[in-house]
Amino acid sequence: MLARTRVGASIFGLVVLLAGCSDEKSDEPAPEGEDLADVIYVGRPTDEALVYMLDRTPEDKESQRLAIDAPAADATLSKDEPARIAYRFAVTGQLERRSNSPTEYVPPHWTKRALTDLAQLFGPERTAHAHGTPFNGLAFFLEIDDAGGNHAIRVFTDETSYQPESVAWSALSGLAQPLRLTITSAIFEENHVLANGGPYVGGSVEFRVE
Repeated sequence: MLARTRVGASIFGLVVLLAGCSDEKSDEPAPEGEDLADVIYVGRPTDEALVYMLDRTPEDKESQRLAIDAPAADATLSKDEPARIAYRFAVTGQLERRSNSPTEYVPPHWTKRALTDLAQLFGPERTAHAHGTPFNGLAFFLEIDDAGGNHAIRVFTDETSYQPESVAWSALSGLAQPLRLTITSAIFEENHVLANGGPYVGGSVEFRVE
């Protein structure tokens, strides 16, 4: 019985040690970047995850390209009817290979996450994250810029569509046309972009709002 107790204690000690190592990156300070006060967050993505994403240069890989279903290229849209922005992975089945649903992605390091959860259950109380629950999964950064490259609407979301508010949409008509929608994607674990998770160039399209 004593031998079993010692083995159990050793295993638990190893679990706590590994969990501490896997969670170590979560305590790193986020890199300083541009002002993101205007960004709209939809779903579970956090501001800290976006900061880490923007700290990297997006890769342009064909397998990560997005097909933007709406708005259509060169479309002229009414300022009185907010248009729904919709997109999907251009490669058939790409989203399914990444995840079991459009908004859930199982990180390859699930074992470390399980160890972390176990350590939090039995270990000492941990300090809460300043930015809320750390984001895990696939997220998209949408940017609508005017003809001069000035940001008009920016959205960080884990969904594959977004419909702007009426006021923000109608305001687009007063900007230099055409407008450009650009989408970038990335896969996160504990707010950090995975080593093989991007960010990736998704796609872009030009349109007008009048």
